[in-house]
Amino acid sequence: MLNIIKRKCLRPLRISDYQKYVSYIHDIPEKEFFVKAQIVDKGYSADAKYRILTKSGQFLMLKISDIEKYSDFKQQFEYLLLLKKNGIKTSYPVSFGQCNNRKNVYLLCNWIEGIPLDELLPKLSIRQQYNIGRKAGLLMKTIHTTNILPNHSYPALSFLEIHQLRIQKYMGYINRKGDSQELRLLYEYVKSHINCIQELPSCFLHGDFHIGNLILTEQKDLDAIDWIPFFIGKPWEDFIRIIVSGEASALFAAGQIDAYFSDNIPVDFWMTLAVYTASYQFEIIDWEKPVIYKDICFAEHQRNLVIRQYQNMTTKIPLYYKKAKSLLWGGNYNEH
Repeated sequence: MLNIIKRKCLRPLRISDYQKYVSYIHDIPEKEFFVKAQIVDKGYSADAKYRILTKSGQFLMLKISDIEKYSDFKQQFEYLLLLKKNGIKTSYPVSFGQCNNRKNVYLLCNWIEGIPLDELLPKLSIRQQYNIGRKAGLLMKTIHTTNILPNHSYPALSFLEIHQLRIQKYMGYINRKGDSQELRLLYEYVKSHINCIQELPSCFLHGDFHIGNLILTEQKDLDAIDWIPFFIGKPWEDFIRIIVSGEASALFAAGQIDAYFSDNIPVDFWMTLAVYTASYQFEIIDWEKPVIYKDICFAEHQRNLVIRQYQNMTTKIPLYYKKAKSLLWGGNYNEH
């Protein structure tokens, strides 16, 4: 399958792209080994991204941003080194530093050869989608159980503290733009169910675990990219973005959940996930880029998706999981 699919996100440099690319790399030490570059046209960030072919035939990922993000890139570089040390499969760092006469910062990593799951899954059978989801669940479990920083106590805010900060953003949003029926529904849902969640010990999380950040390699391994460095929280918080995966492939999402819990999902998981997911919509309330969703902004699309998947917040098990179980086993899935 991997041999017949090309990465959709890659495109050649246009003239204007090339001029910008040359200004970026002219003082990067490794540039003498660069032979060819392609634009990596994917993701929501404003960072410039390139796939670089080197003289040795190796591919690298070059990411460029404004110099104000120097500390962020330094943290990413150090975190990726830690992940490599702990054997977590991801894109490993080569170098980072200032470039373009100190106007920009760069991060150079190895390129993971493979296919992002958001491109691959639509081409697979029902059982293949589910099985790759199971791979993802096992990968997430490995991440959560790996002691990335030995002897670290993993301090983290409680969910109640996190939600209170999100509600402050919500109040500010109301003052600027007004309320909506959808936001009020999510607010009331979390308020009514926040005492029902299961608070587990904190651990290191990926922070943005969904099919757009997972790559199936040519060796059939599953690698995670675009980590949020040193992101600490409750393990089930890493499922917040599974609703994005579930929208694209209900089978993948179900496989991820089933494998993570060794096919024995805790009673408290579904309610906790529903509350986490509803609360997260206030975290991203200001994400107004239209991106893929035509005339609707990303944040609005996401909260509409949440409300639809949870049937106007009347069920604790999302529709994608019920749909997947019906496709796999036939009949209607009974959440009781």
